[in-house]
Amino acid sequence: MPDVIEAHLARVITLAGRYRGRGVPLEDLIQEGNLELVTCVNMLLGNTEVVDYKKAIDHAVRSRMIELVDEELSVSDQVSTVLAKVNLLLEATHILAEEYGRIATIEELSEFTHMGQEEIRMYVDLSLNNIELGKGDMRKDEQ
Repeated sequence: MPDVIEAHLARVITLAGRYRGRGVPLEDLIQEGNLELVTCVNMLLGNTEVVDYKKAIDHAVRSRMIELVDEELSVSDQVSTVLAKVNLLLEATHILAEEYGRIATIEELSEFTHMGQEEIRMYVDLSLNNIELGKGDMRKDEQ
């Protein structure tokens, strides 16, 4: 088994290189590829149904690398969404402050941004309270 793994280590590096620049560090791709290689070789041992071991190993390693890239893209999308919502709220608070001559309430922000009040509270908390809310918005437990 160690011989089979060693024989495919260079292939893992080659495959990892194909996924470079897609948000996952090359070292992580290689490490995860190597772990998948070991797992795959263990599963293939004694399996008489597999005809082409090299192809099966390649497929398993590539699949894992694609999963990593997809996971990274998903995380990046989520971070972008959160940042966009926080920026929207910051901009809305400035616009409404100019319009009303005072800090907007959560109700006014909700109407202006079409976001729910709980969602706004969540983003206010995430912004470490850099989004200022008017007095008419206090939670019942804070009053």
